[in-house]
Amino acid sequence: DPAAYPFAKVAQRAAGWRPELVLHVGDFHYRETRCPAGNKGCAGSPWGYGWDTWQADLFDPAKPLLAAAPWAVVRGNHENCFRAGQGWHRFLDVQPFVAGRDCDDPANDRIGDDSPVIAIPLGGGAQIVIPDLAFADDRKPTRPGAPELAAFETAYRRIAALSADAKFTFLAIHKPILGFGAYQAGKDVRLFGGNQGLQDQLYGP
Repeated sequence: DPAAYPFAKVAQRAAGWRPELVLHVGDFHYRETRCPAGNKGCAGSPWGYGWDTWQADLFDPAKPLLAAAPWAVVRGNHENCFRAGQGWHRFLDVQPFVAGRDCDDPANDRIGDDSPVIAIPLGGGAQIVIPDLAFADDRKPTRPGAPELAAFETAYRRIAALSADAKFTFLAIHKPILGFGAYQAGKDVRLFGGNQGLQDQLYGP
């Protein structure tokens, strides 16, 4: 439904601005489940994690914006290994495609969900630094000794190292560390303060 999912309209308008760079902060893929029986609005639409769904969700609607400027992309939690991670590593990840970190084998998901931090120079001493931290849990505290704590620490140290000599560093991340998130609870919308997993590493549980 282009009214409920107006990405094509947004992409067309953004392309008209003639941007020099597009920054997408994650969640490229949504068509994970089959169209419910009897729903004529989505009957026959692709679903799952194959090329057809990536094409329908991202590459077709974003076509004018993809042609307008280079993109810097941040991995979202929809692109984690247990969801659309295989497509992430094949279509969007800037790292070399390597067996074992491609989300093909669930036994290697911890590796596949943790890509190195990258820096994109913008000129004038400015840069965008992008860590791969979309696997961080929004509301659950991180258990002491959990493997993700080591991944967070490694990422933070790399961010600090990459930022040391830059005049301006913009950190692009899918999960807000200190911002606010929201979730539906019955008829209510409830707010929560940033990402609990990432905060635990910065400030302690």
